Amino acid sequence: MKLFAFLLSFVLFIAPAHAEDFMSDFGVVKPKERLLAPDFTLYNLKGEKVSLSQLRGNIVLLHFWATWCKGCREEMPSLQKVMEMYGDKGFKVFTINIDRGDKDKILTFMEHHHVNLPVLLDTENNVRKKYEILGLPTGYLIGKDGKFIGKIMGERNWTSEKGRSVISSLLLDSDS
Repeated sequence: MKLFAFLLSFVLFIAPAHAEDFMSDFGVVKPKERLLAPDFTLYNLKGEKVSLSQLRGNIVLLHFWATWCKGCREEMPSLQKVMEMYGDKGFKVFTINIDRGDKDKILTFMEHHHVNLPVLLDTENNVRKKYEILGLPTGYLIGKDGKFIGKIMGERNWTSEKGRSVISSLLLDSDS
């Protein structure tokens, strides 16, 4: 029974501190206040409408990118791998492309890099402006509650130990 109490105290009190350490070590900038992420609706490559609000109940990584962005090209394979690793556990990656809707260019890019992630088209850059994207790649982690968890500027290796630790800790954290 004492072991159970110790483990419970570890999960309740120590684990959340480590979750913040993982995020800081991975370069996630946490907001001062967890605000609701602005909802939007964009078309995917199949011409279907997708809204951010449809993804509630999942941890979401919104990843802003372009085919011409070197860091985006380097980061995409690791995004694909973490989506495969954690997608069925409640971690969703949605990429928002800002190439102004050149579907053929995007499809060629995806094929060449062996990536099959959901791509949303921000042809007018409205969502990019709403999310104040200044450089690429940039991502936002959004909690199950639809609120911002953090912002990631620049490329990351999401399959690294630090990247996997961030994702695992968010999936375990019931407040995310």
